[in-house]
Amino acid sequence: MAMLPADDQDQYTLETRDISPVHLLTKIESFSRLWKHEIQPLESSEFESGDYKWKVTMNLDDSGDISVSLCMVGTSSLPTSWEVNAIFNFFLYNHISDNYLCFRGKARRFHAINPECGFSKLITKKSLTDVSNGFLFKDKCVFGAEVFVIKKQPPLVQTVCVHHVSNPYKHEWKISKFSKLEGIWKSEEFSTGGYKWNIEMYPNGNGRACGRYVSIFLYCVDSESFGCGKKVNASCHFTFKNMLNAIKDHSMEGWGYVEFKAIDEMRDSSKGFVVDDCCTLQIQLSVVALQDEALIK
Repeated sequence: MAMLPADDQDQYTLETRDISPVHLLTKIESFSRLWKHEIQPLESSEFESGDYKWKVTMNLDDSGDISVSLCMVGTSSLPTSWEVNAIFNFFLYNHISDNYLCFRGKARRFHAINPECGFSKLITKKSLTDVSNGFLFKDKCVFGAEVFVIKKQPPLVQTVCVHHVSNPYKHEWKISKFSKLEGIWKSEEFSTGGYKWNIEMYPNGNGRACGRYVSIFLYCVDSESFGCGKKVNASCHFTFKNMLNAIKDHSMEGWGYVEFKAIDEMRDSSKGFVVDDCCTLQIQLSVVALQDEALIK
């Protein structure tokens, strides 16, 4: 299809779409008579979008290029310094492929001095009237338009604060009667970095690890009261203490693990993790608090 030079297409981007335009659909019969009798510009009926009224005009210039414009109507009731920002899309129906060629425009500003914006060189008359392109069928043409008003609203103002807790929290918990624990074991709450935390452990596993691994997770108690957009990052180091050899064993870093430690290994007394049905869980937690509070002003 013989379209316009690329330097004229910076006003829009081209794409095809199956869905018809939502705001305006105009069917033109005896299309050839418009040019023969110089019935132009061709104006659409008024339609409404974004609480404003609009109309579309098509015009053929002397060079054979067709221009399309969107104009606000009924602006006399608006304040003297009115201004509306909107995105204008224009459509041509293709009778052959049964879809629409969409000329997707950029955001435009409409105001009292210039209430009209559009595409100065949309398509040539030759391309539009060439029946092999599909826009004209039995001298009928269908075009449409969409207008999306960009509503003005108070900006979203964000305050971001990042701080690092240089001294990590270190603690260990002695867990008694390990073999008899079921469901979830929860540690007592502790505070560090300005937040409350606890550890949740599934001695018999959770989810896919059920019956195979001990599952363990770090939980931020205060997260239930966090506002929208607030985040807290924490670096957590879990360790099961080897009580036979007085060394640390099987440590991992992160917020939690479904498959932290194999249950069979925990229950093997020769491994030293459970002695006299007791084990010790050690934790080292550093908090980097990223507070992202969104405010409307």
